[in-house]
Amino acid sequence: MKDRGTRILFDIVLLISLGILPWWITAILAVGGALYFPRFYEIIIVGAIIDGLYSLYIVPWTTIAAIILFILSRIVRGILRIER
Repeated sequence: MKDRGTRILFDIVLLISLGILPWWITAILAVGGALYFPRFYEIIIVGAIIDGLYSLYIVPWTTIAAIILFILSRIVRGILRIER
């Protein structure tokens, strides 16, 4: 239960950072969340929001990068045997 509260608080901070911080700081926070929390699906949502706010291209590069980071974080957590 304690971890759920931490995750919700982190999600709120991440969403606030979308509006007031540069995109690259939000991206760093999202990567940190992907490594800290198991199955951090929020990184894909944040990538899509960043694409919607800042992207000038048709191809959603940040969303694609977020999906790749999500998969890589699962692999890294498996290799390091990080369990929460």
